[in-house]
Amino acid sequence: MDSLRFPLRFEKNGEISKLTDGGDEFFAQILALTAQIQPGELPLTPKFGVTDPTFDQSLTRQLSLNAAAQIPEVFIRTSQVRVSENGETEIDIQFGVRK
Repeated sequence: MDSLRFPLRFEKNGEISKLTDGGDEFFAQILALTAQIQPGELPLTPKFGVTDPTFDQSLTRQLSLNAAAQIPEVFIRTSQVRVSENGETEIDIQFGVRK
């Protein structure tokens, strides 16, 4: 099923922008949300999410486990957490999609 694009955007014709189910952007958005959501934050899926990667460097393992459970089409190749020069936490996730 197609998904709303986050942050919420609109097309020039006024329709809400969506991501096509199964596309790289679709899965990238799911993984990005996974890295931003703490476990227990979503009542319907309490195991979804990962511990704040700023304080826990086991991000690749957590993302891989979460992806395996929630997004079986995706596998995590690598993930890296770094702090930018302006103090913001940046997460780089490389993933593949199973055919």
